[in-house]
Amino acid sequence: MAVILLYGCCCDWGKKTYSRYMIVNDSDHELTLKSFDRESQTLQKTIQLLNKGDVWEFEKFETSEPGGGFLPPEYFFEGDSILVEFDAERVLIYVGSYSERNILYENNYDLKMIDDTNTVSRFTFTEADYENAEEIRG
Repeated sequence: MAVILLYGCCCDWGKKTYSRYMIVNDSDHELTLKSFDRESQTLQKTIQLLNKGDVWEFEKFETSEPGGGFLPPEYFFEGDSILVEFDAERVLIYVGSYSERNILYENNYDLKMIDDTNTVSRFTFTEADYENAEEIRG
């Protein structure tokens, strides 16, 4: 028992940081996000943001300091590629290669430090994303 107490006292497990991730629809279009696992070629998750102002949130406790060691977006999307449909008429596809608006890269999220233990990372789809999306051909 003394060994367990000594072990518990000598180790710093780090401060808990509460992180919240938000995906926001700031376009005038219905958004449907679908995450896929490329290896198994299966749909993992579907997120719908049907109206301007709709928000999807994912919350997670972490054992890291704010500003470092955050979850990669693949964790909360449960997949490694994302298909974004606008009104089922236009589409954006994001995979593991970096681009300025790739939703899979945490550096593309706006990070807000609420205090020393709380952060919010926000990705916002805009009308420009709709304009940059490719038309779906039927």
